[in-house]
Amino acid sequence: MRFNIINRNKKIPKEVLKACDGNEFLARMLFNRGITTYEEAMNILDISTYSPFNPNDIPDIDKAVGIIIEGINEHKKIAVYGDYDTDGVTATTILVDALRKLDANVLYHVPDRFSEGYGMNIDVVKKLHEENVDIIITCDCGIANFDEIDLAKSFGMTVVLTDHHTVGESIPNADVVINLQLLPEGHKARAVSGCATAYYLVKVLYEKLGKDGADDYLDLVALSTIADVMPLINESRYLFKQGFPLLQNPERVGVKALLKIAGIENLTEDDIGFQITPRINAAGRMDSARIPVEMFLSDSLDEALEIAKEIDSFNVDRKNIQKEIVEKATDIVENVKKNKKILVIYGDSWHHGILGIVAGKICEQYDKPTIILTLSEDNETVVGSARSTNDINIYDVLSKNDKNLIKFGGHSGAAGLSLKKDRLEAFTKDIESYADIYFGEKAEKTIDVDMELNLSDINEETFEAIEKLSPFGEAFMPPRFCSFEQNVISDRATSVFHHFLVLEDKNGDHINAVIWNGEPVDYTNKNMDISYSIYRDTYKGANELKLKIDDILESNAENHSVKAIFIKAQDKPIEELVGEYKDATIFYEGPISFKPNLPTCNLENIGLSEEVILYSLPRNNKRLKEIMEKTKASKVILNYSYAQNYEINYFTKVFLGYIKYIISNKSGLASINKVAETLNIDDSFVLTFVEFLSQIGYIDYKVIGNDLYFEFVEKERKKNLALEKIVTRYLYEKAEYVKYNMQ
Repeated sequence: MRFNIINRNKKIPKEVLKACDGNEFLARMLFNRGITTYEEAMNILDISTYSPFNPNDIPDIDKAVGIIIEGINEHKKIAVYGDYDTDGVTATTILVDALRKLDANVLYHVPDRFSEGYGMNIDVVKKLHEENVDIIITCDCGIANFDEIDLAKSFGMTVVLTDHHTVGESIPNADVVINLQLLPEGHKARAVSGCATAYYLVKVLYEKLGKDGADDYLDLVALSTIADVMPLINESRYLFKQGFPLLQNPERVGVKALLKIAGIENLTEDDIGFQITPRINAAGRMDSARIPVEMFLSDSLDEALEIAKEIDSFNVDRKNIQKEIVEKATDIVENVKKNKKILVIYGDSWHHGILGIVAGKICEQYDKPTIILTLSEDNETVVGSARSTNDINIYDVLSKNDKNLIKFGGHSGAAGLSLKKDRLEAFTKDIESYADIYFGEKAEKTIDVDMELNLSDINEETFEAIEKLSPFGEAFMPPRFCSFEQNVISDRATSVFHHFLVLEDKNGDHINAVIWNGEPVDYTNKNMDISYSIYRDTYKGANELKLKIDDILESNAENHSVKAIFIKAQDKPIEELVGEYKDATIFYEGPISFKPNLPTCNLENIGLSEEVILYSLPRNNKRLKEIMEKTKASKVILNYSYAQNYEINYFTKVFLGYIKYIISNKSGLASINKVAETLNIDDSFVLTFVEFLSQIGYIDYKVIGNDLYFEFVEKERKKNLALEKIVTRYLYEKAEYVKYNMQ
């Protein structure tokens, strides 16, 4: 684990410095968050300079509003169909409350997590039809519910679909679809919550009817923006800034009640994420999301407080059950699964509503993709949730191992799945084998920080600059800093290992710091490197700037290393690059026929070098990391004059050509490592492809220690679809790796 100071060697754009009145500290933090123009910087520093999105510009918004107005005027029965998380709860609340205030005949439905699952449900649509519903308005769901919407239409119902999830190649046959994902790529309002989408619909509806009050719902929009992890930039940031004061000084009795029960007096963004959202979600996990909807719709503080107490009790139960399942899952990992590259963990009686949280906790704890599974109520079906690390797309993993699944869905970081119980063993074996082949070794963790600070730099001026950039959240993360060689003067730890530290740097400056939920370690008198955020401690009347430490490491020069600069030079001849970078080492691994007529090194013999030219593409990221560690290079020139073609027919010819060379020149004998190096494939794949060639009928081979002995033969081809699928999939992913790196 080491620290990486973002943009350490890059100059801050003049326009950003200008917006910050020359304040380099402030400008550096903006630049580190992708802000490169004066306008972008001013939109962050002064929200009044931002031009908000006009919801009248949403495609088909007038059509949706027309349907609703007609439904109200003709006293049609309208059903709001929401979701069971905080975004769905707040979106449902807005639509139901706004329509009630227009004297609409409105009811609502939020799904039962256990019996219905996410999104619309066929049986519920049938039930709404039986209740003579004329119009369904979805919120935070619907964009993937083709069958359910077709059924509603067949019953003669009108469907207004509002959602914010990713739009597929086609859209359901609703009467109108309101989804800001349909706006052009890069549009400032494209990434807003489902609740914000519902707010926009109400805002245009109220404008058409000449009614005030739509902006009163901005408190719920702000809540949903944090709860659903929307990027805090552009329109989402603007909406949050408008709604956050309404949350801090609430008029809505449901919000008042929830803040009171949570014991929150001065609400922060972190409170929304870690105190408010888990309570709302707990109702849907443990019982029903109708409960928080009713709390937000209530006009009685006493009633709202009673509901808030019930929600709080659900959250307590959720935490207790979660703790128990995490402990059991951890025990399984430690005793059975610790060496697996993906963690597939099953318990036959675990609470369905907690599986996603547990998967997230285990994934974070072991830094491995995690699938938590349990038995469904029918005792025949296994259901589960998956969470993944940043470098592995869990949806893709499931899609390539779906033969044992009933269904699955999700995205790169999270997914849900179900399968028959009798397929559990086969599924587990397949997906663990897949991970063994396709998951590379974990690279050393790199901790990104904004800049290195001395303790003397941590003062009121610094903190005020940080505050100017708030709010922080997804796509606009809180500033994080590092300091090296901090002597821990004292370390007072609690029973749950909250550490309260006093630090001293080389200049003799001191500061207090905390580590929440740390390790059972005493840091007293140790010299440590730290990454941290800065906060103001106001507990019990205090007013002191402190450090909240995220990572603490034994002081080590490796942690201070500067990230290398990568220079793209694929269009230049190697001779020109050697003239420009006279002391550079040339890295090459590949066929002799492509090797440049210059001295080169491979991974085994490469050594220290300030500059490295990559003439061939390293076969995986792990080898690139090893090149960086061996050379300690500060400049890496990407030349990539040779990159293997992994199209299966072409690659088969290349492999056979290399075997012919080995038979002609090496008596048919070559090391597995040499074959892998020459053909730019992983060592583990060499035997897989050799067996594939053998079954096709081209060769025979023997494994002699770490060597392979080849001979050409003519024999009957054996069909092995499973092996062919593995080979094809591996080569496809290698081709994608090459394509990505070449671009």
